[in-house]
Amino acid sequence: MSANTNISSSHTAKETKQLLLALPDKNFKKTNTQNKMENTMEIPNQISAIAEIIKQDWKKPYFGAIPYLDAMYSLDNIGQMYGQDSAANIVLYFLSNAGSWRGETARAIKNKLNQMLKDQTI
Repeated sequence: MSANTNISSSHTAKETKQLLLALPDKNFKKTNTQNKMENTMEIPNQISAIAEIIKQDWKKPYFGAIPYLDAMYSLDNIGQMYGQDSAANIVLYFLSNAGSWRGETARAIKNKLNQMLKDQTI
């Protein structure tokens, strides 16, 4: 007989269910926290302001993302041009090089940038 069998046999089915329901659900709390963070974080529409948030949060950016992050400092909106490149391309190239940036802020910023790109193409 295993240890699990001994434990569950000492409790009735109702007691076992109550014990399981009393255990914290770590995944639920994490998801709940993520949703709150994404819903409460105010992300500006100005690309240069977003770049500043990225710089503050991403302590050691991937070297491939740095030139695009630097270019984002001079952009106000997704419809602008940066030299011969559109702001949309700069943001796309940044996102393609920002895969190693993780966390709640990263997720929220990436979602915002993707939404800006989507809105611009409509």
